[in-house]
Amino acid sequence: MVNIEYSSGGIVFRKNLNRIEILFILDPYGKWAFPKGHIEKGEEISVAALREVSEETGINPKDLNIVLELGETDFRFRHQGKKIHKFLKLYLIKAKSSATTKPQVEEKIKKVKWVGINHAVNFFDYKNGQAALKKAIDFLNKNYGT
Repeated sequence: MVNIEYSSGGIVFRKNLNRIEILFILDPYGKWAFPKGHIEKGEEISVAALREVSEETGINPKDLNIVLELGETDFRFRHQGKKIHKFLKLYLIKAKSSATTKPQVEEKIKKVKWVGINHAVNFFDYKNGQAALKKAIDFLNKNYGT
């Protein structure tokens, strides 16, 4: 039996001194990832993405704005002996350049780190999100590049 789960999250960016940076979290597995999480009952997917990004990164929700829907990815894994097939909806989310971060230690988020756009693809540890990351980088280079 496979359990189906739905999550939402974001590729968060900021423009800092004419440099575009992308935000990553160091997840409980020691991998650099995007902030994401479960969609609560009755919650809109985009609202869940903003809430999860805010919770996991410590960024004030008022400092976040969805710019683009990036699409959906899915992946399979085991958790506590159960097979899980997770569907993840991702958004490109702009953070104010002055936004401060703080990892959500209750969810075992170890670190939060801004990475220059040119290093983001190699920094990100999960293959299933690479297409969304590349789509985000292409959009950022066209619309926010210097």
